[in-house]
Amino acid sequence: MLRRMNETWNSIWFSAVAPQPVACFRILLGILLLIDALMLAPNLIMLLGPKGVMEPRVSYLLLRAPHVDLLRLLPDTTSWLVLFYVAYLVATVLFILGLHTRAASVAVFLGLSTLQTRNVMLLGTGDSFLRIMSFYMMFATSGAELSLDARQRSGAPPEVPAWPIRLMQIQLSVVYLASAGWQLAGETWRSGEALYYISRLYDFQRFWVPYLFEHMWTIKLLTWSTILVELIIGIGLWITPIRRYVMVLGLCFHLFIEIVLNLGLLNWALLATYVLFLTPESIERLRRKR
Repeated sequence: MLRRMNETWNSIWFSAVAPQPVACFRILLGILLLIDALMLAPNLIMLLGPKGVMEPRVSYLLLRAPHVDLLRLLPDTTSWLVLFYVAYLVATVLFILGLHTRAASVAVFLGLSTLQTRNVMLLGTGDSFLRIMSFYMMFATSGAELSLDARQRSGAPPEVPAWPIRLMQIQLSVVYLASAGWQLAGETWRSGEALYYISRLYDFQRFWVPYLFEHMWTIKLLTWSTILVELIIGIGLWITPIRRYVMVLGLCFHLFIEIVLNLGLLNWALLATYVLFLTPESIERLRRKR
């Protein structure tokens, strides 16, 4: 029995798997990071500059944790910030294209962490999730397929280590299960009233959905359904026979949230991570249908 457990453990963590899912995730993650960076561009100096709305030294004090800020190694001027930002954009594009993928993934993580450290008041759950995933991607062999690096190699694409992919899959489940856990610990979530207050946070409101948020029975139903859906997704993604149905449920769940609330790139980042649960055959079918 111990031998079987050991074999199962090794097959989960230390086996080699097909490269297509993590390669697809590299492209999707890179596109999200590029969009995130470009949205920052119009107000880069005001938000992250040495004399911006929050000076970096204040942001460091608020962090109260180890952090990465490569700009501390450079002169504290606007010109160096802009040069660093442009270098980060270049690294992100190389990451998407899969050119010098490993080096690009390291540059992307360091660049993203540096920019996020400069003003912690800008950060939300989506920003943290993108940073965590970019950290894992430094260790993943994501350029073995769907990349310019792969075009320079002849023969079939090699299999890649599974353990970085497993960490990212677990991270996704942790997000859902932790969210459900915190919600169950909250009185307004247990009573079914939470979405009444959330739907009236006008700074986050995108589109008002008539009727659904105007009657307590629908509000309570949606509140309790949110907890249930998060539990189902967090667990169901690991159950192969129902995985495709869980993914469809997750897609509908996040698209509804995206319509109702402006949560930045969080919904798209979570959905992008679903590709790590797809089989190579599923990805190939999607490519043929394109």
